[in-house]
Amino acid sequence: VSIVFVLFSPVVGVYETLRDDQGNVRCIKVNDFLSKFPSDTLFDIEHKIDGLSLSATYSHGTLVIAQTRGDGYIGEDVTENAKHILGLPRHISNSSYYGFDNIKELEVRCEVYLPFEAFLKINEQRELENKKLFKNPRNAAAGLLRTKNINDMKNAGLCALIFNIQRVEYLDNTGIKIFDNSHSVGLNVLRNMGFSVVGGYYCCKQDEIISMIKTIGMVREKLPYGIDGAVVKIDSLDYREELGNTAKYPRWAVAYKYPPDE
Repeated sequence: VSIVFVLFSPVVGVYETLRDDQGNVRCIKVNDFLSKFPSDTLFDIEHKIDGLSLSATYSHGTLVIAQTRGDGYIGEDVTENAKHILGLPRHISNSSYYGFDNIKELEVRCEVYLPFEAFLKINEQRELENKKLFKNPRNAAAGLLRTKNINDMKNAGLCALIFNIQRVEYLDNTGIKIFDNSHSVGLNVLRNMGFSVVGGYYCCKQDEIISMIKTIGMVREKLPYGIDGAVVKIDSLDYREELGNTAKYPRWAVAYKYPPDE
């Protein structure tokens, strides 16, 4: 496995879930986070998928490198395996977007996961072959993403959901730029280019966020993949850049972790 430099910052920290004396979940850290911003700030609330973080770079519309997160700066090159991940196209093109041809390089960040149904099928087959079973879908996804047997990847059903646009380089900086200042709009552009993007609620006001976090928590058992929390992000990319990052976390996002399944 080759080692490559990964040029992205760590994403979000996971804060503890707190309960009051009656056992009710309290979003203390989320409320502290929201109180720092003007009341008209718009936020996006997304599923925090229990998977593996991956950075994928496209040059002139073609996937050229896919890297695991590693330590945040150095990760593994898993490009060949990534070409068989559902939701992460090998080639992107969409002539309906005026200015698409102006994109030179595009780097996206995604979470790679194995759906519950695919996980069960893989373990059933491994049991028939007297192979060691995977402990859980995340463990299986990690093994498949790094496997040297491409045939295992082709039939595994490994999936990816994009949760961030890391970098866009245009051929002509004075030309059309199809990714504007909105995170949610950018994800919608990617969706129309053939990417699968993370689920959630977009452009929400502060007083809507806690209820959205609770709503996601109530439906997570019905999802085809595992989530262990919800991520709250500022929608404005300019505002994100202005806020910047700490040594470990961005100042424009916070993660809420749900209680473990009982």
